[in-house]
Amino acid sequence: MRQRLLLVSGIFLNQSVFLRQERATENMLKERILSAFLRNTSGNPCLPGSWLRHKGCIYASTVAPGVRDIPEPKRVSPTEDFYNKNKRLNRPMSPHLTIYKYQITSTLSISHRITGVAQSAALSGFAIAAMTLPGMYPMYLETLNNLALGPAIIGGVKFAIALPFMYHLCAGMRHLVWDSGRGFTLQTVYRSGYAVIAASLLLSVAAACV
Repeated sequence: MRQRLLLVSGIFLNQSVFLRQERATENMLKERILSAFLRNTSGNPCLPGSWLRHKGCIYASTVAPGVRDIPEPKRVSPTEDFYNKNKRLNRPMSPHLTIYKYQITSTLSISHRITGVAQSAALSGFAIAAMTLPGMYPMYLETLNNLALGPAIIGGVKFAIALPFMYHLCAGMRHLVWDSGRGFTLQTVYRSGYAVIAASLLLSVAAACV
């Protein structure tokens, strides 16, 4: 029984010693922080003392001399929406297309999508016209031949019609190569882009000459 009492008293004694050491360490850190804050300011009227009594002095010491304090942010109306807030803060719209530098890669990517939409619209319009307009396709082709527009105009129209199809075809083959995981280096991307443009022009000229 005596041994148990000695053991319990020893435990409480160790705990009390540990708590006293912890409080002493905490007070020492507080005093060091307070001293560091006060040393960073010149002409600070605050004097070291109680930690709780000098909260205002500690905040004042963190602001360097000659630097203005951060102003309190303006209160925003809860009814203000996203666009009015950006307009009030004079923020630019995003994405801001006028700040981007011209790149052939982005131009080819956008053109690939535009030509795809144009093909879908042209084929859909041709199918609707074939079902709704009177007469058959040979009749309209004969009407165009009777206009005698000349080879230059006819060739230009055929080139303009063939170019979106040929470009979309070549760009699609380029994307198929990308799907295999190849051709993603910057130099290869630019080379394949120029190759797509050259192949599209050559195929369109060949189609216009037929």
